Amino acid sequence: MKATPGQQQLLLKTHELSTELQRAKRTLAELESGAALRELQAEMRASSEVLLSAQQRYEEFEVDIARVLTDIELVDSRIERDLARLATSSNPKDIGGVQSELAALESRKSLLETSELEFLEARDAAGFEVAAAKKLRDELIEKIAAVEATIHVELGKLQSSVSIVESEIRATRSSVPEELMAQFDRKATRGVPIGRLIDRACGTCHLSLTSAVYSDVMSSAEDELPTCPNCEAFIVR
Repeated sequence: MKATPGQQQLLLKTHELSTELQRAKRTLAELESGAALRELQAEMRASSEVLLSAQQRYEEFEVDIARVLTDIELVDSRIERDLARLATSSNPKDIGGVQSELAALESRKSLLETSELEFLEARDAAGFEVAAAKKLRDELIEKIAAVEATIHVELGKLQSSVSIVESEIRATRSSVPEELMAQFDRKATRGVPIGRLIDRACGTCHLSLTSAVYSDVMSSAEDELPTCPNCEAFIVR
């Protein structure tokens, strides 16, 4: 295939620009799809569930503590009443009954106070979980906001870059003869259309050329564009 050295360089540039364009479009598509945010958003949902669960446990322990305190107040009230009865009673049978009831009430109060301590410890532990979950959620909110801001900036840059590269490709292609460009496009549909000769190997498929092929490539005219016998890509010397 005939192609001046300048046209060969334009074909190389077209391929390089096309590769750059494909890479930019892939990155642009990833950003537009929000792929970078999905993981953070999943973490955010998980942290919200942890926070809600911890808050529910904290509130349940608060209810338990309030109930136990109410029960303790009732027991204290009954103890106070029985002590008053004991102070005014002279009947041995009544005194024995009141003392027995007081012993039961003291035992009940001791159990309630133990429960209160257990609920207080459990509530405090849940409180620490709530604080940790809130801290994680706040950190994730900041990260998501930062990623969204970065995506917004990067989208603008990539969209501008895509536009510039597309313009450069159009300008480069317009400087290459149609027949040569058509051959280039046909090769591009099958894979990489062009590469440089690197030592004795094709820069596209990286396979070494035989001595005969290498000799033919190197001895061909300056405006001749050889083709790799392995991958059929153009070879630029």
